[in-house]
Amino acid sequence: MGYIYAAPTIGALLAYILTLLTSDSIVLFLARRNNLTYEPEFRIILVIPVFLTGIPGLIAYGYATTTPGLHWIVPSILYGMLTFAVIVSCIVTYSYLLDAHREVSVEMMVAVLLLKNFFAWGSTYYLPNWIVQWGPRKVFLTMGCIQGAICLGSVVVWVWGKVWREKMERVQLLKRLGLKPGKMRTE
Repeated sequence: MGYIYAAPTIGALLAYILTLLTSDSIVLFLARRNNLTYEPEFRIILVIPVFLTGIPGLIAYGYATTTPGLHWIVPSILYGMLTFAVIVSCIVTYSYLLDAHREVSVEMMVAVLLLKNFFAWGSTYYLPNWIVQWGPRKVFLTMGCIQGAICLGSVVVWVWGKVWREKMERVQLLKRLGLKPGKMRTE
């Protein structure tokens, strides 16, 4: 039954290849169209493949796991779609945060990794009970809807991200809260 991980491995490789070949070229294309002005929000365009593979993958996976007599390759392929979507979404998130908040990029990466890992750790406690109570179809449909809302939320960041970044710089909120890293003194 180890073959079930073949499709997720292929999905991961395709995600890395897609982002490697398109991420920077899309950004350069959009910057040229924007009077040679780069905006970190250009990185968000790669949420489109996440939307197109992650949501159908989640919803169909819930149905595939409860359909009797279905060949094992079907959930494997759907799992591959999910793997593809997860990797592309992580790359989009990290690239955007690195480009949009360069001076606190290390802190942002640590915060995102902690959030992701706490979510993964916490889901081991609530996910099994949720699946038992609701059934896989409803759980994965709900997850697909949540994924869709998050993907559609990226449109808001695409439109308002520059305004928010400029406002954060003007207000100096991180500095006021004592969270903005300062330059280290060397003696």
